[in-house]
Amino acid sequence: MATLNYAQAACLALREAMRNDPRVVALGEDVGRGGIFGQYAGLQQDFGADRVIDTPISESTIMGAAVGMALAGLRPVVEMRVADFAMCAMDEIVNQAAKARYMFGGQGRVPLVARLPIGVWTGSAAQHSQSFEAWFAHVPGLVVMAPATPQDNHDLLAAAIRCGDPVVYMEHKELWGLQGEVDMAASAALPPGRARIARSGSDVTLVTWSRALHTSLEAAELAAAQGTFGRGAGPAHAVALGSRGGAGLGGQDRAAAGGARVGAGRGLRRRSRGHGCREPRRSGKTIGRPADTRRLFQASRGRSALRCAGHPRKTPRARRLSGPPTDQRENHMKRRTMIAALAAAGVLSAGSALAQQAKYQNEYRLSTVVGSAFPWGKGGEKWAELVKQRTNGRINIKMYPGVSLVAGDQTREFTAIRQGVIDLAIGSTINWSPQLKQLNVFSLPFLMPDYAALDALTQGEVGKDLFKVIEKAGVVPLAWGENGFREVTNSKRELRKPEDFKGLKFRVVGSPLYLDTFTALGANPTQMSWADAQPALASGAVDGQENPLTIFTAAKLHTVGQKNVTMWGYVADPLIFVVNKEVWESWSKADQKIVREAAIEAGKYNIGIAREGMTGDSPATHKTIEGYGVKIVKLSPQERAAFVKVTRPVYDKWARQIGPDLVKKAEAAVAARKK
Repeated sequence: MATLNYAQAACLALREAMRNDPRVVALGEDVGRGGIFGQYAGLQQDFGADRVIDTPISESTIMGAAVGMALAGLRPVVEMRVADFAMCAMDEIVNQAAKARYMFGGQGRVPLVARLPIGVWTGSAAQHSQSFEAWFAHVPGLVVMAPATPQDNHDLLAAAIRCGDPVVYMEHKELWGLQGEVDMAASAALPPGRARIARSGSDVTLVTWSRALHTSLEAAELAAAQGTFGRGAGPAHAVALGSRGGAGLGGQDRAAAGGARVGAGRGLRRRSRGHGCREPRRSGKTIGRPADTRRLFQASRGRSALRCAGHPRKTPRARRLSGPPTDQRENHMKRRTMIAALAAAGVLSAGSALAQQAKYQNEYRLSTVVGSAFPWGKGGEKWAELVKQRTNGRINIKMYPGVSLVAGDQTREFTAIRQGVIDLAIGSTINWSPQLKQLNVFSLPFLMPDYAALDALTQGEVGKDLFKVIEKAGVVPLAWGENGFREVTNSKRELRKPEDFKGLKFRVVGSPLYLDTFTALGANPTQMSWADAQPALASGAVDGQENPLTIFTAAKLHTVGQKNVTMWGYVADPLIFVVNKEVWESWSKADQKIVREAAIEAGKYNIGIAREGMTGDSPATHKTIEGYGVKIVKLSPQERAAFVKVTRPVYDKWARQIGPDLVKKAEAAVAARKK
C-alpha cells in the first residue's frame, strides 16, 4: 500500500507493464520529458527512447503509427495531451483501430491504449476542456475507461494495457493531483466491466464515473446530513462506473433508481455492432418520481455532477466562443439601413450621429493572460471600468483572461489582435516577441538591474521606438504596464550559482531566448503555457518556473512544491496596452482620447500594484512568501556576476537578432538612468 496521486498511480501501472512485457511502448508529445502532468515521469530514463518515444506535433501521425505498431504485435500507449486533440486523429481511432478486428475476421487486433485527458480545468481554453466519453462509447469496437481515483487509475490502466482491443482511456485533468492509497496487489480484485460501490445506502442509486464520483459522494453526504429523503442515515448508494462503452451513460442528471447508491465506475464493456447503452441494473426500492432524484442534486448544488459526458459544463468564455458571432453584424446592418432611410428622408444631422454610433460594437473583447487576482488582470479591470464610465457606456470592454480568445496559446495573441479576433489586449512583450523580434530586448539576460533601468527603457526613446514597431505591424499601442521582474523558483534546492541549475526541469515561456538562457545554465527547459504550468508543477513533471513574485503569491505556487525562490532579477516583463487598428479607427476622436488616457492611467495603476511590497530593505512581499515556509535566496553582487558571465553568449547572440542599434540604445539608457 502506498500513497500516490492520480498521475503517479498511472505512471506506476505503466512502469510495471513495461517491465513485465517488452511489447509495451509509449509514444506522444513530451512523454520523454515525463508528460505535462508527470504521468510518464522517469520512464524514458528507465526504458530508453526506443520504448518511450517523443513524437512531432501531429496527432493523426501519432495515432496512425500506434495502430500500425499494434497490428504488428506491440502494445502502444498513446498520449494525446488532451481529448480535444484526438479530433485530429478520429479517422485512425474510429475507422481503423476500432474496425480492424471486425474487418479482418478477428485475425488482426489493435491492442492500443489512447490516453485522452478530459474535462474543464482552471485556465484552460474551450479546445482543451471537453469530455467525449459519450461519443466514444457509441463507437463499435472501442473500449472506454474513465478512472475516478488513484487506485482506479492504477488498476484500469493496467487492465487497458492487457486488453486485446483499442481502449480510449480518459483521465480527468482536475484529478491529476488527487492523493489516495493505492494497493498494488489489488488490481485484479474487481475485474473491468463491473461497477464499484463507492457508498452504500437505501433510497437512491447514483451511477457516475471519473471526477463526478467525488461530487456525487459529496451530494450523498449532504443529503444524508439534511435528511433529504426522510431517513436518518445512508440515503445514497454510490456506484462508480469505470466504463466500458459507457454502460449506464444516459441523459442529463441521470440516476439509476433504487437503494441510494453512488456508483463509481471501473467497468469495461466492449461496444460491438448494433449495441446501444444498456440500462444499469436496478436494485432495492424504485423511486417513482423524477423529482425524488432531482432533490438530491439540488441539495448538493450539483445538478451537473452527473451531466451527460458528451456535454461538458460550459464556462462563460466557452459560451462566448460557441455563441453566434453574427449578432453584432446583424445589429450593424440594421443600423446602417436605418441611417440610409433617414438620410433619404433628409434627416442628415440625425443620420450623421447614428452613423458614428453604428460603428460601435455592443462589446469589445480584452485579452489578458491572467485574471483579476493578479496585478496584470487588475490593470485590465481598471481600464475597462474607466472607459465605460468616461464614455457613458458607449464603449463596453469585457476582459477574457487565460488568453481564452486564442485557446490559451499566448504566442498567438498578437496575431489575433492584428486579425481582429481580439479587439484590445494587455500583453507581455515576451508573448509577442515571436512576431516582433525587437521586443526581445527586455528578455536579454541581466540587461536591467532595477526598476529605474526598466523605466528608462519603457518611458524613453527605446519605448517610443518599440511603439513605432507595433504601430507598423497594424496594432495601436497606448500605454505601458508591468508584470514585474522574473524570479526563479523550484522544488529541489537553493539556487546560488549556475551549477545549481544543472539537470533541473523548468517551465519557461514561449520564446526561444528563454530556452537558450536556461540551457546555458545546464537546466532542462520546456516551453509551456501558464494553464499547463500549474498542474505540471503540482505533479512534479517540472521542478521549477520563473515569474514575478506577484504571480507566485496570487497563484499560491508554494502549494505546488515551489519552496525555493532565488531573487536574481535576470529579466523584466513589461506589458503593453493595445487596440486593434480597425476598432480604433471606428471610434470618434473624442473616444480615442478617452481610451488612450484611460490606458495610461490603468497602466500606472498596474505598475504601482505590481511593485507594491517589492522595494526596500525588507520588502513586505518577501515576508509574506517566507511566511509560507519558502526559502528566499538573495544573490550577492559576486553571485549575480557569475550568472551574467555564463549567459553572456546568449545575450550576444540575441542582440544581433534584435538589432544592434536598438540594443546599444537600450544599454545607453540603462547606463544613464537616474538611480
